[in-house]
Amino acid sequence: MKGLALVAVALAVALTVPAAADLSGSTVTLYGPLGQLESNTTCMFAFLVTRDWSSTEHVEEVRITFPTGMILHPSTMGYTEVVHGRPSFATFCWGQEATWVEEAPEGGGIHTGELVYLWLDVTVTEGVPPGAVGTIHWRLVGSDGGTNEGYVDDHSPVDTNTWGAIKSMYR
Repeated sequence: MKGLALVAVALAVALTVPAAADLSGSTVTLYGPLGQLESNTTCMFAFLVTRDWSSTEHVEEVRITFPTGMILHPSTMGYTEVVHGRPSFATFCWGQEATWVEEAPEGGGIHTGELVYLWLDVTVTEGVPPGAVGTIHWRLVGSDGGTNEGYVDDHSPVDTNTWGAIKSMYR
């Protein structure tokens, strides 16, 4: 009977301990502009942050780094709220990096299963190579120390990791 009680206590503790830090399936996707960028133009870059179901951790910080030759306009940075007052991001730029940081980390940020749009205006100067959009780097930082990062890509909305997905691009 004592062994059964220990198992019950161990199970109760395991169920109340939050999942380990994990943002592995959370992503940032470029929604615009798509295609080649013209020199000496300013356009709004829009991104979708998708918080997956990998853990209960919430995203507290989003960083997007643009290639050299792109001038960021911090006064145009914005985001959508999931509910009134959340997320409550402070926004700023430092060099080539745009950052959205949660101002109310306790319960704030982007929670499991939520989507948030981010945007800012960027001027493309002379000399930005074709395909530069594919070198825009993103990084997510979570409330429990989890991270995930990658590069945006605007060439195909299809997952090219499977044969079926590759075939569907040519139908």
